Formats: sequence, C-alpha cells, structure tokens
Amino acid sequence: MKSHAARNCLVLWKYTEALRVDGHAVTSTYGKHSGGLTRGDRMFVIATHHNELYLLGALEVLRSGEDWAEVVSLSGVFRIIPLRGLKWRLRFEGTSTERLSKDSHIARQVRASRKLSDESAKLLGDLLAAKLRLIEGDIWAQEGKTKLVTLSKRERDPKLRSLVLAKRGTLCEICGFNFEAIYGKFAKTCVQVHHIDALGKAGRNGVTTSLDDLLVICPNCHSALHKYKNPNNWKAFQRACGLSSDSRD
Repeated sequence: MKSHAARNCLVLWKYTEALRVDGHAVTSTYGKHSGGLTRGDRMFVIATHHNELYLLGALEVLRSGEDWAEVVSLSGVFRIIPLRGLKWRLRFEGTSTERLSKDSHIARQVRASRKLSDESAKLLGDLLAAKLRLIEGDIWAQEGKTKLVTLSKRERDPKLRSLVLAKRGTLCEICGFNFEAIYGKFAKTCVQVHHIDALGKAGRNGVTTSLDDLLVICPNCHSALHKYKNPNNWKAFQRACGLSSDSRD
C-alpha cells in the first residue's frame, strides 16, 4: 500500500483568532481549513492584518474529520510573527499562481488553503525555530537610572586586606582557585577577604579584628559560604562541598 506523502499547507486564520491564541499552545483546530487533511500533514498557520502576513505557528495533524483536526504544535506556543519580505519568497504547488502578487490584496490571495513547496515550508520552519531561540530576548527591563540611596555600612580597615594577602597569598583558601593563573596578573587581587565572624553581628562600636579572623576566598566560595548553614565554620563548608586547598591548615 502506497504511503501518504505529507503535505505542507498554508492555512489562514482570522486575526482576532491570532490575538486570542498568542502565547498559547494549540492542540485542536476547527473549520474548513482543517478539512481534507490527514495524519502527518502540516499546517503553517497565518493571519493577515493591514495587508501584512503574520506567521502564528506550525501544527502537525494527528487525526481529523470533515471540519476539525487534533494536532500537535511543532513550534511551541503561537506567536504573531510578521513575514514582511519573506512572504514574497513563498512558493505554492497545485495552483495557477505559484507566488503571492504585490498587485493584489494579501487576504484575498490566502483565503483558501494553499500547498507550500518543500523549500517554502523549510523557510517558515526555520523562521519559527529562530523565533523560539529568541523568545528569552523578548524579556527586557529598564535599568540604569540614577537613584539616591541612604544606608549604613560597616567600616573595614583596608590595611587588614593588604596584610592578609601579603601573608597568605591570593589563592582561595577554600578551593585553591588562582586568579592569576587563569586570567593573568591583572586579576591577581580579585580574591576577596571574608570575616570568619561576620561583622554584621558586631555592636555599634565594632570589633577588633586580627589576621586570624580573616579568610582569603574567591567570590564563588564567598557567596556560597554566606548561604551555608554555619558560615563561621568554613572548614565544615569545605568538607561538605568536597573542596580542598593547601593554602591554610
């Protein structure tokens, strides 16, 4: 028995439907555009507005009836993507006009479902795939405005940082990370200094700090250590994370 060759059809939906399904997954369709399709056929769903053609998504037919079809989305949730110049590159099969004309209104030319050439189906499929990769790029926020903030800050003596680095070096004392070896000399002092007993617990007059109260540490270990159940016990943190360094006993 000869197997059915899957068809790629350009199917028109109303623009109001496009607005309704934007951002949603489609699992079924109803109407004349679903009739005559069989399992494996693909629908590239479009809409028109102000003489522009919009691509919404691609569906593959699972089963169908006279005016309905159960489908699976090949392109994730539907999006309203303007085709712009791409629409003039579309080619159709089994029709007297193999391409869209700039001399006639777009909606009239796509009112009936049209069979796409394999090259045109690939063109639309590639556009949908590219849109999926860029969805995260649609997320944005306004940043960079100046803002006056008043806060209190614990004083730190910069001499202690210089002294502890001079005495114990610039390798992370928890994991052994070496900024200079990885990035070069310019990054040697990117290492941070951690207070084993957090300064935030000190009173208003502060505390006296010695070099033994400090830990030379990389930013990753520093951030994780502050989230550890007992940030004061850096050796327990080191063991729990399976880290090792010969920088300090």
